[in-house]
Amino acid sequence: MKRHIQSFLAVLSILAALPVTAAANPKTPAPVQGEMSPKTYEVTYPKFQIMINGAPMYNGKAMYPVMMYDGMVYFPMTWRYTQALGLDTQWDPVDGFAISKSGKPASKLVNDTAILSARHFYAKLPSFQVRVNNHAIDNANEPYPVLVFNDITYFPMTWRFAVEQLGLEIKMEKDKYYISKASVSNK
Repeated sequence: MKRHIQSFLAVLSILAALPVTAAANPKTPAPVQGEMSPKTYEVTYPKFQIMINGAPMYNGKAMYPVMMYDGMVYFPMTWRYTQALGLDTQWDPVDGFAISKSGKPASKLVNDTAILSARHFYAKLPSFQVRVNNHAIDNANEPYPVLVFNDITYFPMTWRFAVEQLGLEIKMEKDKYYISKASVSNK
């Protein structure tokens, strides 16, 4: 018995002396010295009610919530959100993400629900090209860049993008943020 304990302790001391990387998964690449992770942007929930086509959206229960970055409202460009706003979107791994104004009518938003329990949320710049109405944008130099959060593209609802280029109506009134397709009344 004493011999088994001595053997066990000898093996244990040899294992303890091995470098940690020897136990790592050989398929996992080692981090490169000095390598930096991509810049992140802290995003938050808005502190006001979101109204889409005049109907309240329950942002706290949304799988893809509307977010804020640096005081600007950001909408997730999921199929359901873009259909609710009557927008066309396309995704292609080569050409990237494209969004454009369309003649489609707005529809009611049907939200996927989930509870996001984190206190801090972080988005990043997309690794793909972004186009609005078939024109590439220089996202890295935008004051409010397009962001990616939880693998979903989030678009800033600036006056230039939302109203001038996508034909939406946006307004802030009495702690409510209204967004709709221009032809839909938001009252």
